[in-house]
Amino acid sequence: MYLCHVFSRIRICFTSNPSAPTSTDPKILQQTNYYAYGLPIGHLSRSYPLSTGGALTLANKYQYNQKETNDDFGLWWSDYGARWLDLQRGVWGQIDPLTEKYVAWSGYNYGAGNPVRFIDPDGRVVLGSDGNPLELVEIDGKNTIKGQPSEQTSELFNAMLLTPSGTEAISNYINSDKEFKFSVTDEVITDTKNDPVHASTTAKEKDGEFSYYDVVVSTANIDDRMDVFSREEKLNIIGTHEEAHINPDGSQNYDEKQAVEIELKDRFEYSKLYPEKSAPQDSWRPKYEGFLGEKRVKKIESEVDKSSKKEKE
Repeated sequence: MYLCHVFSRIRICFTSNPSAPTSTDPKILQQTNYYAYGLPIGHLSRSYPLSTGGALTLANKYQYNQKETNDDFGLWWSDYGARWLDLQRGVWGQIDPLTEKYVAWSGYNYGAGNPVRFIDPDGRVVLGSDGNPLELVEIDGKNTIKGQPSEQTSELFNAMLLTPSGTEAISNYINSDKEFKFSVTDEVITDTKNDPVHASTTAKEKDGEFSYYDVVVSTANIDDRMDVFSREEKLNIIGTHEEAHINPDGSQNYDEKQAVEIELKDRFEYSKLYPEKSAPQDSWRPKYEGFLGEKRVKKIESEVDKSSKKEKE
């Protein structure tokens, strides 16, 4: 009988020492150090014989993530159930059977391209370190994944995941080194000028230092371009719009026109992916043309059409 324990990226298997049965010191059978995607680091991994007179070592194929590794022909692939993971390249050998849930990422990536933060236990659904699906993630406290996200945050993120732009926005939130706290309300919220808005992102301070961003999303009607959307559409588009107000370095971006352009791109994506659930274009397109100009609206629509065609090919 033997036991295995994982210390971060190191897996050690051990048993009682047969040459000294009464000893409390265990005998190490196998030590494996891994690269991020599970390939053993050769010069840092080895198996140990139980005695110098024999070759009684641990023939253990169940290694990284406790998955069986197949090294036939030097391939180093691991069997995850739904798919085989190529440990040398860090990609799957087959396309994701649930690829429509993760439209912002390649169908062959492992753990949303971030094996440090996420796992993919069976080759289908990406999970956080606590076992929660990625679409139920709530970013809070240096972007760790909470065990039980609120219903409001789950609803917001699930709506954003319906489009490539929304999924990319979630990815940006997750990979940011800043802290974010999210809430959704049906009440009208206002900006610093007391004008009604659909969302606000506010930098919060504690003891005179930046602490986190407080992101509040409102689904209330305020007589503007979003009032024709369903609740799902609103959450999808408002969440995506609001992420555009955060620069890659974590500072706030106050360029409203840029955010509306990203919002419109997301709007076109949603209407093309879910035409049966989308408000008719003639009910919202003129409002974007009035803000961005007709030529810019057409260009954004053309870019979305080209991107959709590439994904289908």
